[in-house]
Amino acid sequence: MRTGKPVPPERTDPLVVALTVARQGKGWSFTDVARAAGVTAESIRNAELGRHAPALPTLRAWVSALGFDLRLVPVDVEEG
Repeated sequence: MRTGKPVPPERTDPLVVALTVARQGKGWSFTDVARAAGVTAESIRNAELGRHAPALPTLRAWVSALGFDLRLVPVDVEEG
């Protein structure tokens, strides 16, 4: 089962890196996670390789397929 080569963190978004690590931790291929998410393996592969940012629906399905939830968390912002 092919799981893909690690992508240097500077080549892609930290969230995508975390999803890649989670996918690899499960021993899943691009096809495995894509099937579980209901998206194409090409969309997962391209995102992981830093070729493009995933669309929001793809990202939400990808996160869910790996057993996570995508949430917005308030951040304290100093006005200045």
